[in-house]
Amino acid sequence: MEKSKNECLLSIVVPVYNTEQFLASCLDSLLNQDLSVQEYEIICVNDGSKDGSAEILDRYSSQHSNIHIVTQKNQGHAAARNTGMSVAKGKYIWFVDSDDYVDAQSFGFVTKVMEENSADMLSIRYVPFMKEEEVSHTPGNYVHPTKKTTTEIACSGIRIFNLNMLKSNGIVWNAELSPCDDVEFIFFAKMNSSNTIFNNSVAYYHRQWEGSVTGQKSDKHREKYISSFYLLAKIYEKELHNSKYSKKQLKEIEDRKNLSVQAILMQLALYEEKNTIDGYLNKLKADRLYPYKKINYNLKPKISLKRTVMDWLQYLLPHEWYYKLFCRCVKK
Repeated sequence: MEKSKNECLLSIVVPVYNTEQFLASCLDSLLNQDLSVQEYEIICVNDGSKDGSAEILDRYSSQHSNIHIVTQKNQGHAAARNTGMSVAKGKYIWFVDSDDYVDAQSFGFVTKVMEENSADMLSIRYVPFMKEEEVSHTPGNYVHPTKKTTTEIACSGIRIFNLNMLKSNGIVWNAELSPCDDVEFIFFAKMNSSNTIFNNSVAYYHRQWEGSVTGQKSDKHREKYISSFYLLAKIYEKELHNSKYSKKQLKEIEDRKNLSVQAILMQLALYEEKNTIDGYLNKLKADRLYPYKKINYNLKPKISLKRTVMDWLQYLLPHEWYYKLFCRCVKK
């Protein structure tokens, strides 16, 4: 069935917080597209920016009828994404960070792939780059075929979702999980998708800089990281009792719960002292999150020796005696 030119096919949600130096680049990439202005909308959620982002948004929205601005008090990027999703009108939705940008002429491609495959979630490839770099690329240089699989990279920018699938299953961004909210959102979108596909084309460009959410490395950020994965493990544990999931899906949720606990253990081993580690172990035991079942790693040698060694080191973390020995060794 041929779509109407007045149908909103794609909603782009852009959370904006103090990114004035990159915002125009992002918006320009969203406007240099091969869909008509009636076929897609750009929803920019100004999450309490204190720099010149609001002025840039006002200028662009006054010049382009498909750019819509929502302004709210600062609540974080997860809440901003939820705000954008709540007003989105497109059949499909793409969450784009305001310090990143997308490939020119990519909207027609991704929506066509979604339509042709009746997909609920499409994953594509991305290119990470540093703040000062320019990434050379050829717009429209896309590949086929599309595969019925996905990538495990927890980056929302490389996913396009069926909006009705998200809403009908109550899938929203959890602000308490920041900076790990992408992990939960993408996983449960996959669990509730009737058709998840992957296309090996680059259409998203992820900027890495000290001010981005993923670029923060402070002690406070690390504490938040541990707390987020702790909450994530408890969410997965609760979902293990949800009868809507198949046996195979429950196994995936179990593995995700255990990987979340593993992420906590690794952070503790690398950065915390014995008393803190013992306190967390007791807490994990009380919540029945530790010890956990061993994760089914592929322990065969990899191309990278480091990756092979890491797999073997992490494989035995469910054994408390080994974990405590591991903690002492990495501190030396």
